[in-house]
Amino acid sequence: MKIKNTTCYGAGLIGTGWATNFLQKGLKVVMYDISDDLFAQAEERIRHNLDFLAEEGIYTKAEVDGFMANYSATSDPAAALKDADFIQENGPENLELKQQIIETIETYAKPDAVIASSTSGLNISDIAAKAKHPERIVGGHPYNPVFLIPLVELTAGPKTDPAVLDAAVEFYRFVQKEPVVLKKEAPGFISNRLQAAVIREAADLVDRGVCTVEEVDKALLFGPGLRYGLLGQVTISNLAGGTHGISGAMQHMGTTMTKWYEDMATWTSFPETWLATVQQGVDEAIANRPPSQGNTVEGVMRFRDKGLVMLLKYHEKL
Repeated sequence: MKIKNTTCYGAGLIGTGWATNFLQKGLKVVMYDISDDLFAQAEERIRHNLDFLAEEGIYTKAEVDGFMANYSATSDPAAALKDADFIQENGPENLELKQQIIETIETYAKPDAVIASSTSGLNISDIAAKAKHPERIVGGHPYNPVFLIPLVELTAGPKTDPAVLDAAVEFYRFVQKEPVVLKKEAPGFISNRLQAAVIREAADLVDRGVCTVEEVDKALLFGPGLRYGLLGQVTISNLAGGTHGISGAMQHMGTTMTKWYEDMATWTSFPETWLATVQQGVDEAIANRPPSQGNTVEGVMRFRDKGLVMLLKYHEKL
């Protein structure tokens, strides 16, 4: 791996998640943001992530201390970018601001540095539209919590050098990510679009009085959700078809599924009452959880992360 020095441009939740990943592989990480006030919180979050992995038996405290020795932070863009081989941009999801960030990065970065944007849905061709060197810019979209979820969705613009895209794929694999390269740009990429379809149908079912917020979550979690932790939807459908595979399953369910689709939501704006309904519903659902599984937001996050560690070990990702 030729990449040794990395810069995380943005000290928020995503940037610190990336930094946690990079540090685990012995890489040097420089955190950049516009205010020194953000750095104490960022370092605390990174340390918390690594300490959690140590508690789960992934690392020792001495190893965590060694990782943190490779971490530094600065609000000087020149100092942050001058040595970076790989730059992970984590700015707000605002096209104009991201274009400004790219301009700053290009001003101070080495000419052969790879620039990856953590955009959640903007097209990389738009982000790189005003860049002097769009050939070295790719999209590298993670999923939260970044330091645990392996998926990263990569996108290339029309001017992205294929060799740069290949280098980004190699790098993400090195930091134990599971890179998926889109064949062409699509707003929201792959997983966000799948999630958007699910949350729309969940909102529609609740809005129509079919179930409560808590019930829709339970139906997903204790039904297909358990399988999703092990297999993707297409493979799940293939297993459902037995010896006939997915084609057999689809043929068997074809007429019934047509009726489902005819009854499912197709709207593109959430019902006006949804935000209030879902917030009240999820607050009640969390409060109803057993204390051992977390009945506060912080408790649920810890329950999630400990469960993710077990799944990742099963998938041989930790």
